[in-house]
Amino acid sequence: MSQITVADYIDWAVDKIVSGYDSPNLRMLSGLDSSGGLFEAEFHFGRSLNELGIVEPDRAGKFKGYAIELAQQILEEQLSLRDGVNILYRICVLLDYAKEFMIWLELDDAIEDIKTGGYPHSYSTMTAENFENIVRSEAEKFLESAKNNFLPKLLDD
Repeated sequence: MSQITVADYIDWAVDKIVSGYDSPNLRMLSGLDSSGGLFEAEFHFGRSLNELGIVEPDRAGKFKGYAIELAQQILEEQLSLRDGVNILYRICVLLDYAKEFMIWLELDDAIEDIKTGGYPHSYSTMTAENFENIVRSEAEKFLESAKNNFLPKLLDD
C-alpha cells in the first residue's frame, strides 16, 4: 500500500540486529538517518534480505502480512476502528475479494449504511451502539484464522 517509511526500514533492521542477525547492508540500513531517502533504504533492505537469505513475499503475501498487522493495531487501539475497517476493506478489493477478507467489505458497507441512516444489509446485527464490539470481535476472529490458515504459508515462503 506504499505506506512504508525510511523509519520503518530502520526499525526493521534494528530489530533484526537485536535478534542476532547480522550483515553489511543490515548494519548500513540500521544506521541510516530517518530523514534520508526512501530509495537508499529500499536498496539496503533488498540487499539485507538477500544477505540473510530471506525471501520477500509476493504481492498477496505482503498484503496479508499488512492485514495481520492492521487487525492487531485495531485490537491494541493503535488504529481507529473505522480506519482499520476501511483499509482492510481496500485490501479485500486489491486481493480480488479473497474469501478471508470479505468480512471487511461487509463491515465497511454496514458502517456506511448506519452512518447514512440506512439498514446494514451486509451485517444485519450491526448497530451504531455495537459496531465497536463487532469490529473488535471480527479482528480477533481474523487473527485467529490468519494464524491457522495463511500465516503459516507466509512464514514458509
